Amino acid sequence: MNDNTLTLTVEDILETAKGTDPDGSPRSAASLSVDLVDGSHADCLREEVLEQAVFGLSISGGAAVITADFPALSRGAYTRCLELCRDYLGQLKDPAHDREVLSLILVPFLLEGQVVLHFTQLVFCDGYEKEGALRLILAFDNQACGILETDQIDYEAIHREIDLELRRYEEEIDADIEQALEEEKEAKRQENQIDRDMKKRLRHPLAQQEQERDPAKQRESEEHPNVRFTDDREETKEEAHEEE
Repeated sequence: MNDNTLTLTVEDILETAKGTDPDGSPRSAASLSVDLVDGSHADCLREEVLEQAVFGLSISGGAAVITADFPALSRGAYTRCLELCRDYLGQLKDPAHDREVLSLILVPFLLEGQVVLHFTQLVFCDGYEKEGALRLILAFDNQACGILETDQIDYEAIHREIDLELRRYEEEIDADIEQALEEEKEAKRQENQIDRDMKKRLRHPLAQQEQERDPAKQRESEEHPNVRFTDDREETKEEAHEEE
């Protein structure tokens, strides 16, 4: 690596690894494995693929927290991954397993395999069902996380991809804000129209009453313009007057 080579941080790569593409596809692939380590040699004891999982990643303090949301169709993979992690944590204090190491390998598709994230030293795991998805939560020691890279990695190209992705994300946010403002403006316009209608009714109550006349009598008046129609109350008053 020469002096002109740009460097990438874990935070840079997290932006390309989490969430989904515009078509809803996960932006990364990942696998969990437990290896038996003997010096520089490692034998894989068990491995599980996080099938169709959508990842959320954050680093805070000394912890790197990863959430993996599995669709309902991947319930089997979710169950196996959660079981693997719980078994590993349950055996940490057992001397018979002290050479076993659990690792999570996360591969962002955007970086085309040139860079992968490597997480070890699992300290916590949990899982639950949420809105039809199955969420796996993993917390690793941040100091034990790192970046694995190929010899021919093009840092400048990766930075360009990251910048493009961030701009796309900002454009999506701007579009959402603009839509929200338009909806607020339309709601305000409708509210003002209602206010104008109410004020008009208050200024001309008699005209409003005329508009709200009985439709049946309105129709009778139009069909028989020379006939006067009265209601029952008017007839009762006239009869009482004649009796007097």
